[in-house]
Amino acid sequence: ESISSKDTEINENSENSDIEDNEEEITNEHLISMLNLFNIKVKHGLTDSVFNDILQCIGSSLSLYKLKNKLKSLVSIEPLMIDTCEDSCIAFTGKYAIL
Repeated sequence: ESISSKDTEINENSENSDIEDNEEEITNEHLISMLNLFNIKVKHGLTDSVFNDILQCIGSSLSLYKLKNKLKSLVSIEPLMIDTCEDSCIAFTGKYAIL
């Protein structure tokens, strides 16, 4: 029995759709693991690029972008970016924001 290219295309699209759907489903256990890794990222000042490389190495389907979006959907806290000196000993806020 032969399979037409149209049938193959539909099957490939269905498989890709299933993969995308699975990536969006995040179990609580997976989310907790990712949050623990995110905590390490923040604690040690890892760049977004390094964090995504780590996620890729451990075979996670999540990226930092997806993790942040998931967090936004769970809590209504937005990050506040503040410029600091290299050692974070001075925060340039208030009247010092223009320095």
